[in-house]
Amino acid sequence: MADLKTLTDEQLAAFHTEYVRGPRWLALLANIQRDFPEGRFRFLDIGGGNGMLADKLLEHFPHATGVVLDNSRLLLAKNTNHPRKQLVCASAVSLAALPEHHYDLVFINWVLHHLVSPTYQRTTQNQHEALAAAVRLVASHGRLSIFENMYEGVLFENLPGYLIFQLTSAPLLAGLTRRFGANTANVGVCFRSQRSWERMLTAAGLEILTTSLDPKPWKFTRSRKAALHIRSVRAALFWTQVKPV
Repeated sequence: MADLKTLTDEQLAAFHTEYVRGPRWLALLANIQRDFPEGRFRFLDIGGGNGMLADKLLEHFPHATGVVLDNSRLLLAKNTNHPRKQLVCASAVSLAALPEHHYDLVFINWVLHHLVSPTYQRTTQNQHEALAAAVRLVASHGRLSIFENMYEGVLFENLPGYLIFQLTSAPLLAGLTRRFGANTANVGVCFRSQRSWERMLTAAGLEILTTSLDPKPWKFTRSRKAALHIRSVRAALFWTQVKPV
């Protein structure tokens, strides 16, 4: 992934928040409590940024330990210190830098759509490669937890994600896409439909155990939905395990 495009610090600052809250947190918590009833697990949060999710997990599970990995020193600096939390400054595409090889629970939340290269085909390959690398870090009894945004098309399910990629990654359109609220202007972002994400996870050797969707679709203006061929947009939690060999 030598041609991977990266966000600026100004763009990254917008991600100093916690997206796993409300129904999303409850869905995640239910999966963890079911599969790790004793609350003893070691987790890796790939692209964990400010560590807010890690802090919630460590507070709720006093026997858990975790590693937050992110390539942004800006976001890692916003972490609170915790004796059971370790910070690693590395990219999701250079997982060999990790101190351990296997984790009971690996998170890759809202990361895959940021693994953008100059072309859509190469970006898709980046997503496949990142998933394959994450799969290798999951212990035999472990789980891989993925939150992602699902953009569903009206007639062609994956068309909104393709259009958004082309618009946000084009340097000549950066000014326009910024005015329309695209924080990733000039770098790009690559969303997919639910079925497209599911096919990618399956191709990576994962079995989807549960899928939890946002209770309601996101709101968009009619003009924006029409321009981008959008039928609906939601985030989903894909709770997976590595398929037995």
